[in-house]
Amino acid sequence: MPILQNRSIKWYLPLLLLIAGVIGSIYLHHLMRSLDQNAIEQGFRRSAQERVAVFESEFARPIDLIRAVHSLYSSSQSVDEREFVSFVNQMKPHNVGFDAITWVSYVDDSQRSDYEREESPTKPGRPIVQRDEAGHLHPASRRPQYFPVTYKYPANNPRVELGEDLYFDPRFQDTFEIAKASKHITASPALASNDQAARFHVLLVSPVFHALQDDSEATAPHQLKGFVVGRLRLDQVLENALEPLAPAGIKIQLFENTAPYDTRPAYHHHSRIAEQTLGEIGSTGLLGMEPAATLHYDGYIQQAGRTWTLHCTANADYVAVRRDSTPRTMLFIGLLTSAILSVFVAYLFLRTELVSRLVVGRTADLNQAKLKVEEQLAKQEALEKELHVSREQFNVLMLGCNDGIFEWDLETNKVFFSPRFLDMLGYKDEGIGDDADAAIQLVHPDERHQVSSKLEQYIRGELDKFEVECRILHKDNHYVHVLSRAFTVCRDGDSRPHRLVGSHVDLTEWKQHEIELNQFKTTLDQTHDSVFMLNPDTRTFYYVNQGATKLLGYSAEELCQLGPRDIDVGMSADDLQRMIVSLKSGETTMQRVETVVRRKDGRDVPVDLFVQYIAPSDEPPRFVTIVRDISERKQNEAVLAERNRLALLTADVGVALSRADDLQIGLQECCQSMIDRLQVSLARIWTIDPGQSVLELQASAGLYMHRDGDHSQIPVGEGCVGRLAERARPFLTNELQNDPELEDQHWAQSHHLVAFAGYPLIVSDHVIGVLALFGPQPLKVNTLESLASIADTVAVFVERKRAEDELQQSHQLISKLSLVASKTQHAVFIMDAQCRIEWVNEAFTQMSQYDASEVVGRRPADFLIGPETDPDTIRTIRSKIESRESIAVEVYNYKKSGEGHWIDLKIDPVFDDHGDLCNFIATQIDITQRRENQQALVAAKVEAERASSAKSEFLASMSHELRTPLNGVIGMTELLADSPLDDRQRRFVSACQSSGKALLELISDVLDFSKIEAGCMELEHHSFDLHQLLDDVVLSMPPRLGDKNVALKYSVDGHSVDGHCLDGECVNDAHSLRLVGDSHRLRQVLVNLLSNAIKFTDQGEINLQAERQKQSEHDVTLLFSITDTGIGIPATRLDRLFQSFSQVDSSINRKYGGSGLGLSICKAIVEKMDGEIGVESREGAGSRFWFTAKFRLCNAEVSNASQVDSKVSKPSMEKRLAGTRILLAEDNKINQLFTREMLSRFGWNCDVVENGMEVLEALEQRPYDIVLMDCQMPTMDGFVTTKQIREKEAKDGTDSGIVIVALTANAIQGDRERCLNAGMDDYLAKPFEPTQLKSTIEKCFAEVARRSVCEHAGK
Repeated sequence: MPILQNRSIKWYLPLLLLIAGVIGSIYLHHLMRSLDQNAIEQGFRRSAQERVAVFESEFARPIDLIRAVHSLYSSSQSVDEREFVSFVNQMKPHNVGFDAITWVSYVDDSQRSDYEREESPTKPGRPIVQRDEAGHLHPASRRPQYFPVTYKYPANNPRVELGEDLYFDPRFQDTFEIAKASKHITASPALASNDQAARFHVLLVSPVFHALQDDSEATAPHQLKGFVVGRLRLDQVLENALEPLAPAGIKIQLFENTAPYDTRPAYHHHSRIAEQTLGEIGSTGLLGMEPAATLHYDGYIQQAGRTWTLHCTANADYVAVRRDSTPRTMLFIGLLTSAILSVFVAYLFLRTELVSRLVVGRTADLNQAKLKVEEQLAKQEALEKELHVSREQFNVLMLGCNDGIFEWDLETNKVFFSPRFLDMLGYKDEGIGDDADAAIQLVHPDERHQVSSKLEQYIRGELDKFEVECRILHKDNHYVHVLSRAFTVCRDGDSRPHRLVGSHVDLTEWKQHEIELNQFKTTLDQTHDSVFMLNPDTRTFYYVNQGATKLLGYSAEELCQLGPRDIDVGMSADDLQRMIVSLKSGETTMQRVETVVRRKDGRDVPVDLFVQYIAPSDEPPRFVTIVRDISERKQNEAVLAERNRLALLTADVGVALSRADDLQIGLQECCQSMIDRLQVSLARIWTIDPGQSVLELQASAGLYMHRDGDHSQIPVGEGCVGRLAERARPFLTNELQNDPELEDQHWAQSHHLVAFAGYPLIVSDHVIGVLALFGPQPLKVNTLESLASIADTVAVFVERKRAEDELQQSHQLISKLSLVASKTQHAVFIMDAQCRIEWVNEAFTQMSQYDASEVVGRRPADFLIGPETDPDTIRTIRSKIESRESIAVEVYNYKKSGEGHWIDLKIDPVFDDHGDLCNFIATQIDITQRRENQQALVAAKVEAERASSAKSEFLASMSHELRTPLNGVIGMTELLADSPLDDRQRRFVSACQSSGKALLELISDVLDFSKIEAGCMELEHHSFDLHQLLDDVVLSMPPRLGDKNVALKYSVDGHSVDGHCLDGECVNDAHSLRLVGDSHRLRQVLVNLLSNAIKFTDQGEINLQAERQKQSEHDVTLLFSITDTGIGIPATRLDRLFQSFSQVDSSINRKYGGSGLGLSICKAIVEKMDGEIGVESREGAGSRFWFTAKFRLCNAEVSNASQVDSKVSKPSMEKRLAGTRILLAEDNKINQLFTREMLSRFGWNCDVVENGMEVLEALEQRPYDIVLMDCQMPTMDGFVTTKQIREKEAKDGTDSGIVIVALTANAIQGDRERCLNAGMDDYLAKPFEPTQLKSTIEKCFAEVARRSVCEHAGK
């Protein structure tokens, strides 16, 4: 070739071929890489859209559950906790992402106390609480409204508490308000939490309103009942939705659009393949992996009033596992092919040059055979050219093809393998040999025989072609899937093949795709929902999962021959066409439809469809439909509808019976309501008159509206209805046409009746009628239960109407009696059993100023009572009327003019012969004048009591003011009398003593009289020994006798006590009589009578006698008498003795003194003791005063205990008195001096303080045994001081044993009790004598000693 003669061109041409090959390989590499990247992006978008679609589908499930709970509350008047928990538990809320479902009641501030106090199945009565920022619960503060949690499911959920006010949380307030305003399910803002159990959640709030009762309320605003609130975990919803999908290396971020970007919570779904962002993969240069742009996709879902975003991002693994290695391989093959081609061209150039040189060298030798040589050279050159072209074509084909090439020489059994074939199996330069048998051994053992057999058959010509899939062993000991094809080559004129040429296609990547496709198909087959893929052009299914075959009963092959119109019987063709057009046009990305599909067996199934149109750019468009069986939900809705229908039936019957004035009209409306509500064919009601045995048809609706004919009268016991009345029990059947109880089965068959329900109408165990229904469909159990209740209601209505008829007859009789009542002067009116006025007489109209026409048919309480009428009196009247009892009360009524007046009202019930209430007869008498007189008397009495109280307070105050200085006077004269005095001084002192004591007695008498006059004198009840009391009284009398020649004696039950026994030591315990009563008042009466006897007796004797007058097991009445030989009393003056401020003669007062109150006080005390007092006297011979008194007998245990006390007291007291420490609290200096001096004479020392604060300070410095406490002191009085002392003892937990004795000039009724209640141990009124002070102190120590002995004895 001339061009090859140029030496420089020989080298330029291979170089140009090499450069062109490199450039072409690089361009092809970039082109294939771009196509691969586009395929990856399209696949990512489809995967992201798929995840958005399944999440939206999964999100709809919890919303459906909230709607179901909402329908429960909307269809029921009230739902208790058991129904709520049972219903929610059936819905299995945890499966769809709920961790709590709650019922939140609406409570305004006026209803709060009722809500927290009331206890019922629907209102459990729990306190309303609120949660603070720290999560602690506190009682809810006052505000206009509350949304407390009433029920919750599950009960052990700790994140929400019963009674918690959710409206208090500011995060949820807008949510509740939006839900209440929109009346739709509303979601709260998304909340993130560190709690793994609730990482990302929202509240779904569905408002429930009270149903409207009638048409008048149709335009009224709905009344809020409460909310159904679900705590939904969006993270769990997302995870549930993505769980069926295969891992794809896609990272998903879920957040709400309306939240601020920097603070909005979000949930991150991490891919289940290793996490690594695309940015972390660096470029490896020209031949490495180039960095790709970040793949992301945003999907938007609108649910529950909010828009949610799913931000999908691909990580590095997503791109890595999908990137094709073919571009890189083609780059290497192109570069290698270019190099080989350049080398080969250079080799040809060198070889041609060598041949030319040989030709030139041998030209001389070949001149002779030039022609032959030239001919041979021409042939050789032609052959070389042909060979060169063939080799070039073969090399280009071998290097440019991605398949492995092999050539098998059947004669030599040698095999040639192309480089691609070797590279496919992991071999490079070393190769795998050229032995055909060895190559066959590389085939998988399970497929080796099949491959060998097919090869032999093809070589023998038994097969038309050789094509087989098999696995060949890779160098790394794993098998490679290949598709092997081959053809035979024969020599010209020889039919037997001598070579076999074939290729291997690497199917490993396709097999991997096939496995992934099978996994996706398996996932779809395992889901509970049915998945259909529809060809938009042919309108037939080309893919269905196993869920679809289970739902419809068809095989997958059968379904792939069908389309939507073949199985969907709930959607019209027009609706289907509109939905397809809307989806294909992009108006909606997805549509959800409820429809009905028909199974292969003909059964219809309600389903929920989610249809989406997908049209990728690199794939055929298709419709993807997810079908969910909602049969269970529809059944639940049917149950709720059935409940509503029965509730409406019950309401219709109640309304019809309540407003019906006629028996037949009311029963006819009931039958018609049962026809309308229950879809039965015939409803009838018969009644039985009392004393009759025939059922009479009263109402008929449905097939027959007439009430005459063969069944208008049915004897009891005949036929199905008659036997039902005779048996008095219901008869129910859903196989009426085959039931022998029905006498005319042909009639039932002709009207296609299959169900019968018959109920006897029973009142008080008596059958009064029959209710019967005939239906074309079987009656359900709950329908039968409702019919039983309706039958009871109808029975009550029939009985009530009969009673009203009888009542009407009785009214005719009453009208005759009204003639008699109309002539009376008292107001009379007659009411029916419901307290509605039926008749009034003329006196009533005159008294009330109402005409008869204005009051008949009204209740008296509607127009006679007013604002000043006592509500308690009205309640009493109503209570008596409800209990059917007579009542007589005084009540304040109002006339028509508004004038009020008092009436004496008497109401009596009237009963019929059967004992049933039929009327009330009321009479009224105007007692306004009498009430005004009574009020005047009451006002006068109150004024008198006020004056008496003021007088008593004045006397008490004066008593205190007199006793305080009198205590100093009497005390100081006592001290002065004990000092050395001459006779003259002693007479002066004696006069002072007698004057002081007389003044003290006068003050005591005045106080006692004031108590008696005010009715405030009360008796004490304590045990005492009568003999000891009489001893003490008699022993106190000798100082009063003075120098008189008078003998003083006393006897008990006839046993005399001599004068020498007056020292008290001669009392015999065998004659002891222990009583329970007020010994102080008994002593006061005896001392008063004995003092009078001594006063009026100058010589002779005075005899005191006590004897039992009457005795029972528990009580005894004693008779006391004091007989003297004094001056006596004239018979004409005896009636003045027991009058206040009265004496027999004014001269008596001048001679003997006295206030004239003593005997009147004695009379009041004796009458308080259930006794009486009297006198027998003869002037100049003496007098006998007697009185009786009643006491309770003291039992032996008390008596023995007292004896034990007396025995143990003396040693204990003596021990304590030995070193007694006494503290005197007294602010009066004279009383300080007197008391301190008396204590000193008894051998006791004392410290003196002037107020309560000083008492507390003294007790802190040293312990004291006794505190003599004045009650009225400056700074701190005795009551407060005593209280603080006792509180300190209780706080320290020690009993210091401090004895506190009250020394006070307050001697009125109640002062002693007030001192003892304040914590003091005893009470001593001023002025007191030294012996009284000593005995009081000794008694206190005796009580302390007794308690100590008892405590030791108990231990």
